[in-house]
Amino acid sequence: MLELLLVMALLALLWSWSAAPYARFQKQQALDTQLSRIASALMRVRSEAITRNASVHICIGNLKSNLDIQGCQQAAKEADGYPLAEGILFFIDNAGGRAGIYDSKEALDVLTLPPGVHLQLFSSVPSYRIRPSGVLSAHGGVSYTARGLGSGLCRRLQVSATGFRHVSDC
Repeated sequence: MLELLLVMALLALLWSWSAAPYARFQKQQALDTQLSRIASALMRVRSEAITRNASVHICIGNLKSNLDIQGCQQAAKEADGYPLAEGILFFIDNAGGRAGIYDSKEALDVLTLPPGVHLQLFSSVPSYRIRPSGVLSAHGGVSYTARGLGSGLCRRLQVSATGFRHVSDC
């Protein structure tokens, strides 16, 4: 009986030591998942730019509450960059439309945060484009920051002008 109590006490102690790091790991994975979604979308639209031989424009999405696309949104820069509260809009200009400005039905993709995710996303630039060559118009590249609400965790996706991607702590 004493041995059973000792084993249970040791298990409880081990669990208490591992619970905090595991919770931190889960929160960091949530940030990395959102940055991975952005990286995947960028790879898809880069491929579209090369295939269609047309520039893909990327900007801060302006969406209605029903997620209907209104175009690009102007946002004030904050400490971590431009907030992506409503999402990221990827579009290609249609012939006859206004160049570099979203017109109806030009969207390739819209990336929004899933409900219940407790983080904020930011971009280092409000808008840029991927040229038909696959190179970003932002010469220094672009970075996306994911900051956990209440966790203090921060992860950054850095995308070079040539499309190389790297995720690191802020």
